[in-house]
Amino acid sequence: MWRRLSLLVITCLSLLALAPTSALAHHASVTATVDCNGLVTYSATSWTTGDSGINKTAAVTINGVSVASGGFTAANGYALTGTYQLTAPFGSPSATVTWGLFGENEDLGSAGSATTGPLTVPACPIPPAQPGGSIGDVVCASGGALATLTNTGGEAATIRLTYGATTEDVVVQGGATVTRLVPVAEDTSVVVTISSGGTTIVTREVHANCVLAPAVPAAVIGDLDCAQGGAIATLTNTGQATATFTVLVNGTTIASIPVLGGATTPTLVPITENTSATITVSAATMTDVTRVIMRDCIAPAAPAATVGAVSCVEGGAFVTLRNTGGEFATFTVAVDGVTIDTVTVGGGATGYRLVPIAEDRTALITVSAALMAPVVTSVGRDCAPAAADATPAVATPVAAAVGGPDDTDVRPVAVAGVSEEDDGDEAVLAAATTGGTGDALPFTGATGTRALVLGALLALLMGTMLPISARVSERARARRR
Repeated sequence: MWRRLSLLVITCLSLLALAPTSALAHHASVTATVDCNGLVTYSATSWTTGDSGINKTAAVTINGVSVASGGFTAANGYALTGTYQLTAPFGSPSATVTWGLFGENEDLGSAGSATTGPLTVPACPIPPAQPGGSIGDVVCASGGALATLTNTGGEAATIRLTYGATTEDVVVQGGATVTRLVPVAEDTSVVVTISSGGTTIVTREVHANCVLAPAVPAAVIGDLDCAQGGAIATLTNTGQATATFTVLVNGTTIASIPVLGGATTPTLVPITENTSATITVSAATMTDVTRVIMRDCIAPAAPAATVGAVSCVEGGAFVTLRNTGGEFATFTVAVDGVTIDTVTVGGGATGYRLVPIAEDRTALITVSAALMAPVVTSVGRDCAPAAADATPAVATPVAAAVGGPDDTDVRPVAVAGVSEEDDGDEAVLAAATTGGTGDALPFTGATGTRALVLGALLALLMGTMLPISARVSERARARRR
C-alpha cells in the first residue's frame, strides 16, 4: 500500500514538473487616488512579469468611462497608468481594471476584473483672503467718489475705508466686491484710504469741482479752400462750460455748433462758385467775427473761333468753337448780321456749327463771345460745275453774183473751216451755222438773229435752185448747136 501511495505522489510531482511555467490564473490589481479638484490618478498592474504577465486585452475604466486600454506588455512595464479629470459633481468615484486570457499564446488562464473601493474626494483647503481696492474720480451727479473694496481670496477679509474723520470697517467675503460712496463737498478735497490688517492698499486725494467755469469762445475764419469748397471756421472754447456757436452766411443761419470746454471744432462754410459770401460767427460773451470771401476757383472761359472753307458736300462752312478755359463759354453765330444760333461750350471742350451757304452766294459769317474779339469771315460757295460756252455763232451772209439769163455764178465766201473747193451747198451751210469773214456782215441782237435765220433759208433755197438753173442753161445751149 505504501508502495502504491509513493508511486502516486511521484507521478503528481512529475506532472507538475512537466507543466508550463505560466500560472493557471491571471489576477491584475488597480489602485487610484483623487484630489479635491476631481483629478483621479490610477495605476493598473499585471500580477507578474515575463510571459505570464502579458495580457493584451487589459483595460481601465473610471465610473464606467474607458480611460486606458491596450493590455499589459513589457513595453509599458506590465502596467496601465494615467490621470482622468472628473466632471462635477464628483461624487464617490471608483476605478476598475479588466483583463482577458493571458500568456504568450493567450490560451491559458481566465478573464477577470478588479475594482477599487469608492474614492472619497477630499475638500480643498480655503485660500487665504486677498483684500484689494480702488478709488475713482468724483462723480458730480453722485456727489462724491466711489471706493471699490475687493477680496480675491477664499476666506473673508475685513477692509478699512478711511476718508476725512470717518473710518468704516467692511467685511468682504472671498471672491466678493463691495462699493462705498465717499461724499466730497464742492470745491473741497478729501483723502481716501483703503487698508486691511494695518497695511495700506491704496490712498488718493479727490477733489470736487462740479460747477464748471464759464465758456470762453473764440473763432477764426480762414481763407478760401477751393478743394474743400468753402472757408474753414475754427471754433475754440478755452473755458469749461459748453459754448454754442452760430454760423451765418449773408445774414442767414446755416449751423448751430456746440463746443465742449477745452475743445476746438473746425467747421466748413460752403461758398458757391463766383459768388461773394459774408461769413459771421457769433457766440455768447464773444464779439462777432465777420469776413467777406469771394469764391473764384474755376478759371474763366477762354473762347476762340475759326471759320473754315465751304464744304460742297455739307453745303456750307464749318465754324469751330473752342473753349480752353474752365467755365462755360457762349458763342453767337451770325450770317450777314443776322444771328442764326447760339452755342454753349464747356470748359476745355470744342464745338462745331455748320453755316449753310447757298450756291453762288458770298456770306459774311460773324462769331462773337464774351472775352473774345469777334471773328468776321467772308465765305463764298461755288460748287456747281462750269456751264458750256453759250456764245451764239454769227452767220456770214452769202454774196451771190447773178450772171446772164442762162446761168448763175456762185462765188464762195471765206468761211472759217471751209475751203474754196467746197460745193456751194457746203459753203452756204457753213456760213449759216458757224459764221465767217470776208463779205460777212456782223449780226447782233434780235435783228442779227432774224437776219441769221433769213440768211439760212435763202442759202437753202439757192442751194436747191442753182443746180436746176444750170441744167436748163445746158439744154438751151445744146438746142442752139
